[in-house]
Amino acid sequence: MNIYGRMARISRPKLSGVSRHEGVLLPTGDVAHTTQDKGAHVCSWAQFKGNHPIKIERELHPVMHQQALLRLQDLLEKRHPYDPVLNNCEIFARTILLEEPQSPQVGFWMVAAFFAALWLGAAG
Repeated sequence: MNIYGRMARISRPKLSGVSRHEGVLLPTGDVAHTTQDKGAHVCSWAQFKGNHPIKIERELHPVMHQQALLRLQDLLEKRHPYDPVLNNCEIFARTILLEEPQSPQVGFWMVAAFFAALWLGAAG
């Protein structure tokens, strides 16, 4: 896969094996992402990938690259800490790529927890 010159929201399996970790492929071939231990940062493609397959979730049109890079620069300067609900990898990546800042995985787990609570309440 040619990674240079492209900007895209990408994902790989999380190290825990549960769900996916998202980042942003940058035109340099590096990846911007946020993690619990380092917060928002840029790493190499190889560091992000590890031994996992990478999936391109959504590619950004080249006309929008400059705007997205400015947004990335702003987020890196602000250094908001990682938060599993309010500032996780999905929200970070989608914000950079000018998408709705949301986390579908958190939404799924919140709905699952809600129904589990209902089920446990009904069983008790």
